Amino acid sequence: MTDCKTYLTELTYTAQQILDEDLAALERMPERARIERYNEIKANEQELIYEYGRDCPDFLTAAEEDRVRGDCRLARLLVAASFYADTAVPQSLDDDFIEAELQAVVDFDRYKQFDVLDQEQINEQIRRMEGEVYELVQEYTSTQIGDMDQLIQNPDVQQDVIERLVERYEDRRERIRQGFFTYVETHGLEHMVEQIEAAVEAVADATETREQVTTDVAEEFEQLSESVGDAYLQQKGQIDAELRDIEAELAGGTAETTALKDRLDSIDGSERAPVDELDARIERVQNLTGQLDETRQTLKTAREEASRAERPTTREEATRILDAELERIDEQRDELRGQVDQLRRGREEVTASRDQVEQRQE
Repeated sequence: MTDCKTYLTELTYTAQQILDEDLAALERMPERARIERYNEIKANEQELIYEYGRDCPDFLTAAEEDRVRGDCRLARLLVAASFYADTAVPQSLDDDFIEAELQAVVDFDRYKQFDVLDQEQINEQIRRMEGEVYELVQEYTSTQIGDMDQLIQNPDVQQDVIERLVERYEDRRERIRQGFFTYVETHGLEHMVEQIEAAVEAVADATETREQVTTDVAEEFEQLSESVGDAYLQQKGQIDAELRDIEAELAGGTAETTALKDRLDSIDGSERAPVDELDARIERVQNLTGQLDETRQTLKTAREEASRAERPTTREEATRILDAELERIDEQRDELRGQVDQLRRGREEVTASRDQVEQRQE
């Protein structure tokens, strides 16, 4: 006869051992050992669902069975998160949990020092605006645990896993929330963003410039296509045909010198118009590139100022915002340079064709 209690203990032993550790301890465990523990827990979980349920159908209530299964999945999540926090989740573990679940574990673990401080100690550090506790509370709203309701309502999240995660860190979460409320009472919400407002404003201005440049360049190329594109190709075909006729007449000795010169002069005039048009477009696109260069310099100056912010979290957030827009500016600047090169190649083709006409005139 199956000893259901012993059997259950054997199936949940490894999961319970993992649940007794924090991420730092799991990260110190060799990678191979972590993967072996993960696979063992997963196999035990499957056995719990199928074999144990068959052999011990009445030992656990439905609620108890859900809880045990949730513990196993939470243990696997902790192991996977130990890789996520350190480097990257191995491919063999990568499909079992989404990033929001992994990030929630990492966020909770960052706040573990709240476990060893009482509420007054936490509040005091926040009032003095110093220490890592103060920095962590500043970051609270940007973390997964700052809006657990949204995380729980995410349809891609495994509900039993998140419920067990919230339960595991309930006391810590309450301390964090109380610390955040103390922060808001003491400093006001405005204080949380005042040092990145300049960065946000600089990015807003840069975005406006970048979007306007995008619009202007699109208009330039649309107008170029209308005035030079298809019409020029058609014209070039006619000019090439005219040149072949002139060469045939010269070869046959039937051409009159004055008439040929007039025809070549007419062709030369037709060829000059696209060159002038392309020169004007190249100059305008280069001017737009210059606007981006000026905007980029403004952003770099704002970034240098943001990098001198006293608080690490403020520095990181401000520079992150500015770096993202700088990257977009650089991408657009590279695109503009490519477009200038494209226009120059078009000009070279037109010039080569005009040179051919001039050679005939000689």
